Amino acid sequence: MADDLIDEYEDGLKGTSLNVDATDETAQGGDDLDFNIYEAEGPDGLFDGDQGDLPAEARYALTRLVRDRYVADEAGGKYRLSTYSLILNYREDIQRNLNNLCLTLNLNEKYRVAWASTAPFDGNMPGVVLKRGLVQKRDVTLLLITLRIAAQNAELEGRTRWYIDREDIDTSFMTLSPYANEGNAALVRQRVNAAISEACTCGYLERSETSGERYRILPIVPAIITLERAQELIAQLTELMPDDVLQGGAGDVR
Repeated sequence: MADDLIDEYEDGLKGTSLNVDATDETAQGGDDLDFNIYEAEGPDGLFDGDQGDLPAEARYALTRLVRDRYVADEAGGKYRLSTYSLILNYREDIQRNLNNLCLTLNLNEKYRVAWASTAPFDGNMPGVVLKRGLVQKRDVTLLLITLRIAAQNAELEGRTRWYIDREDIDTSFMTLSPYANEGNAALVRQRVNAAISEACTCGYLERSETSGERYRILPIVPAIITLERAQELIAQLTELMPDDVLQGGAGDVR
């Protein structure tokens, strides 16, 4: 399912009349929403005229799914449970409410990440425009493949947090990039810089606090790109011109 999601978000949902005002405060979204849903519900709901039937914590999880590119199982929110755990607790209610917006719920229980995607259906039904993710250009796809393989190697070594050095990213690009020759080393580094910047913005990478040349690979990467899909993409990469768009995408969430 995730393999086709870039196309949906890159093109947007035509005829959309309902739009989510999503900002880029953080890649995964912070825990500060534009309205207060943290107070205990009173007899009149969370606000004047409230007709909703979900408790505040379920609405919080639902809003995060619609607003953010994805939700990871990380503590530090407004509730005792992580947002991902809240999604599991209210899974049926959240799925139903997403469906009312022509969206579907995606869960990867191994890596404990969740995201919403546009429901595949024919017709002119208006829906929600979700945040876009990484584009399908060669450089970004090559970076995602590199991150996926690095995460797999780290998992095999028993590590639960996965890191990659800039030097390893450069080596991967020099292997598969069409610009990989001595005369274009500066161009390769420039393109790597752009791909890393976009991956950090979209929540696939996180800069290490101890080194500017080291990055943490976030759980969304192995959740959306299987090893089999990575091999398929490598095969496609060898056949493409530098700026061609990959067919079927890299398995991006948005």
